[in-house]
Amino acid sequence: MIRILRFRKRIVYRASRLLRNQVDVLVTNGSLVYRAWYYFRLGYGTYVTFPFSLVSFIVTTYYLAIKNIPDLEILFPRLYIFVVFTLVVAGPISVAFGWFHVKRSGIYSVEAEIGYEANPYVYRLPAGYWKDAFAPFFREQLRLTRLLCAHENLLGAEDTARLQEIEGRLQLLLEGHAVGVPKGKGARDHLKKSA
Repeated sequence: MIRILRFRKRIVYRASRLLRNQVDVLVTNGSLVYRAWYYFRLGYGTYVTFPFSLVSFIVTTYYLAIKNIPDLEILFPRLYIFVVFTLVVAGPISVAFGWFHVKRSGIYSVEAEIGYEANPYVYRLPAGYWKDAFAPFFREQLRLTRLLCAHENLLGAEDTARLQEIEGRLQLLLEGHAVGVPKGKGARDHLKKSA
């Protein structure tokens, strides 16, 4: 009877491990699908449709508008002249609109805010001076303050525990782990995988 129970326990353990591995593969493949979808949208929108829409705009405007208006046909007797004119005029205008979009309008800041909210890395330290300078400084300052207060008997057990917990969170952040619970299913799944 004991042999049967052990055998059954091993089968259940192996089945649960197999199921867990299959779920991990699905999550990984889901991440791959999401990445591919993102890269597709970015590449298609920027490098495929943009040039085609520009060419379509130039050709359609030239053959349907300029060719049918005699005064404009005098200005642009050939397609390549219209192409050069369009690029010389539309290029700087597009740059000016882009600059206005980023520097002067509130639209870009709202886009950045939405991106920040959806970013699964908000619950981690960003690379750069936060991880290399500020967080180690804060951890060291907290540690020294805790030691100084403990030496002067200024902290109770609850205060010491709370400071040690904060110090532990800073250490986790410095090691690259997440702290807190991210919003959104995709962010949680990503943090679980990478932890």
